[in-house]
Amino acid sequence: GRRLDDLLFGPEAPARLLAVQGLFLVLIAVRTILSPYPKLAGAPAGLFKPAWIVSWLDRMPSRGVIVAVQAAVVAAAIAWFLVGRNPQWRGPVRRATYAIAWLGFLFLAALRGSRGKIFHIELLLVWASLPLVFAPGDARWSDRRPQRRYGWAIRTAIAVMAVIYCMTGIWKLRNSGLDW
Repeated sequence: GRRLDDLLFGPEAPARLLAVQGLFLVLIAVRTILSPYPKLAGAPAGLFKPAWIVSWLDRMPSRGVIVAVQAAVVAAAIAWFLVGRNPQWRGPVRRATYAIAWLGFLFLAALRGSRGKIFHIELLLVWASLPLVFAPGDARWSDRRPQRRYGWAIRTAIAVMAVIYCMTGIWKLRNSGLDW
């Protein structure tokens, strides 16, 4: 039991948590900027089959709404990097800006998925970065002493990615057999 606990919730350096969160934010921001989300606006109602996350929508949002969400995601990612230097605001603002960026990206990915095609690269990014939404926001780059408080989020993100890839492989084997 202790070995499993250490494997999933073992100590990590706060600087490593910052690096992982920062890299996830960079990926989220780049995907948000480079993906053609505004082209989703104006889709015919018959082509909109809302994913469960956006099931409250009756049609695809307007281009202005989509662009505003994109801007909020990028602004939140930039704010996460800029505000982290101020110790007074570091914790609460980092957590809030990471959550805003993640929620915005989740919304955009759900809109894209509502067209009937699953974009696996977005889903992997959404689910792997989810544990980091709840990570402590007060980490500093200069702090390299491993602590359990900072390790669980990184290790949970790794476990989420491992489970996703494992389940995908099992599903492929189940449907295609060993000849695959």
